[in-house]
Amino acid sequence: MKRLPILAALGLALPVTLSPLAAHAQSQVDKVVASRLAVSEFMRICVRTDADPEAIEQLALNETWIPDSPSSIKLGLTRVPPSDATVYTFTRSRSTSAGRVRSDVQVVVPVPGERDCTLEFETVGFGSARNALKASGFTEEEDDAFVPENAPTRVRRTKLCEEYKSYRDSECVELAVDPAAYPVTGQITLDRVGGETSAPAEEAAE
Repeated sequence: MKRLPILAALGLALPVTLSPLAAHAQSQVDKVVASRLAVSEFMRICVRTDADPEAIEQLALNETWIPDSPSSIKLGLTRVPPSDATVYTFTRSRSTSAGRVRSDVQVVVPVPGERDCTLEFETVGFGSARNALKASGFTEEEDDAFVPENAPTRVRRTKLCEEYKSYRDSECVELAVDPAAYPVTGQITLDRVGGETSAPAEEAAE
């Protein structure tokens, strides 16, 4: 009779022995899922709405996003919203074979001609976010002109545009991730400067 408790104790000990491998596998899955969650939310909110402030505000109302303060946006990234910017916070989660992955995001509502649509995310690394954007149809550009003056060197940045199109005449996104922040903090911003500046030239040609 005394063997049963001993066997039960050994059975309980087995998961502890295997947990490092399981935890490693889960962390890899978490990284991929979290990055895809962040990018899919960016595509849904900023790209598919055509960065229309009214459409984004309607999403916030329908999904009961929580109003936030611009001061909660991390410093040193690509976009720091002004004090009068409208910011919302919400959480998305997705079940995986390794468990449930949560993704906390903040959205900076755009203002036409003044501010682009920006989504800030946490716990997603630069490489994972970049790969998720590439999987969504964006390709990396070599131009670094968008990097803000006096930007911290620890922040990793890149610009990605739609395939076969240059950032000078197409919608692009700016990705910035600060690996030194805890938790890791990043931003994806829909940048339409190229498309807007090309319009006057076309009108002048006519």
